[in-house]
Amino acid sequence: MTIDLIRQHKLSHFFGEDDKTTFPLTLWFDSAKEGKDFANLLMRNRDHFTCAGANLGNILDSSLKYVKHKTDYRKGVYWPLVDIHKMRVLDSKIIAPHSITELSQWQHHDFVIAKNQDPMFAVEVTEHILTWNNVAQRLPRMVLSASNTVPSAILQKFNEKTTDKHKGWFLQAFSKSSEIFKTPCVALMFKEDNREDQAKVLSDLSCDLLEYICYDSTEALKRMNEHLWSIAEDNQKVANKLYAANPLLPCKWLTITPEEVRVFIGVRPEDSMWNTKGTGGLDPYPGLVLLADMLLCRTGPKRTDRSRKLVVEFKNLKRDFWWFAKYPDELYLQLLIDKDKRIADEVVFKRGSA
Repeated sequence: MTIDLIRQHKLSHFFGEDDKTTFPLTLWFDSAKEGKDFANLLMRNRDHFTCAGANLGNILDSSLKYVKHKTDYRKGVYWPLVDIHKMRVLDSKIIAPHSITELSQWQHHDFVIAKNQDPMFAVEVTEHILTWNNVAQRLPRMVLSASNTVPSAILQKFNEKTTDKHKGWFLQAFSKSSEIFKTPCVALMFKEDNREDQAKVLSDLSCDLLEYICYDSTEALKRMNEHLWSIAEDNQKVANKLYAANPLLPCKWLTITPEEVRVFIGVRPEDSMWNTKGTGGLDPYPGLVLLADMLLCRTGPKRTDRSRKLVVEFKNLKRDFWWFAKYPDELYLQLLIDKDKRIADEVVFKRGSA
């Protein structure tokens, strides 16, 4: 029996029109909108299933789906998503397994695909242009996934405002993560004119994984893994050209010595963002600290595996800055200064401050 016939037999067995099977597929979303976007992403590949008699709608309807709690998701709190297309969420909380919660400690991915309680693929999709202000803003959640041996991918937009230097930094950080954690952490880069092509690649990866999860197709899992590593190789080839030609020096936001890498947090106490944004003015900085770590310090999977000390310095803010005291649990702040949660080895404040 050929592989295609075997697939058709398995699909027909599990996904007949009248089948009421509950599948081991579990989906975790950043919001109900991301759930709908995920369903639309899969629809780009509906033939992956319908050619063998399966119904993608049945797969999604018969699987468990959850949306993160806005403020308590790092504690594992989610809401059940009962209609992925109408984005209908139940007003009843559930607690995610530790394996899922662990992935969201450095912010939540747009969606995570799991087999029962085991996360298998974490994905971010963004229309924000890759530029200086956000070149590494989404890097922490991607790297954290890889550090937990869960493959991750980001569908990332760029345009003429994206310099080769920024693309080099971005792709080298992903490539270094894949190398260090032995887990693919990849970027699917697109411009406006090839977005659909790259979205189709992401759909291919996701559908292969669903095929494995829902009816145990080891061929599909192998296909997905090989595809991810192929993308990782392509990322590395581009990074080798762009990163080598655009070293981090000179940069105003960090200094590099043989002993340490120091990342400067340049926000000022008088900035209006402290009163208008939930994250204050800290949005890009945890990503920049992690970018510096991956490119200039990290030599292995443990936080202590560094060739240089990694230091964060607040150039304009004192240790007792009012916003720090008012919002001690804000995620980006914790990633910068919390003794247990921070990315860096050390944090220092405005010179001369307490």
